[in-house]
Amino acid sequence: MGDEPWFFERFTKRAEKGVNDRESLFTVLESARNKANRNRSAFSEGIDALLSFIRLVLAWVRGEYRDISTKTVVMIVAAIIYFVAPIDAVPDFIPWLGFTDDLAFVLFVLSRVREELEKFILWEGEAEDQNGSPNNHSKKK
Repeated sequence: MGDEPWFFERFTKRAEKGVNDRESLFTVLESARNKANRNRSAFSEGIDALLSFIRLVLAWVRGEYRDISTKTVVMIVAAIIYFVAPIDAVPDFIPWLGFTDDLAFVLFVLSRVREELEKFILWEGEAEDQNGSPNNHSKKK
């Protein structure tokens, strides 16, 4: 470690608290999904990763998917919280740049958890195959 952005620890601490507060976590996840969908066309790779993060956390909170460490979930939740926070390294009211730093943080976390996210996406696809149709944790766009 040691090469994290200066604000990584701050948002990780918020995420550690957030994973234990289901109501607040669901609110953050819904806010993130809405913001991501509003900005989908401009930043597809980062948005796709973020939407996968949201599905993973929802499946984890519901107890549907547990093949992941709590530490990894906390890092993912930190990225989601950062994404929805209006005041962060570059405030969201600054056109384009305010959103770009959010996605940069999402991509930073993705670089750390890519293997875990890929395992989740495989699990998600297998669950869909077993049910023959999309299930509760299928991709929502």
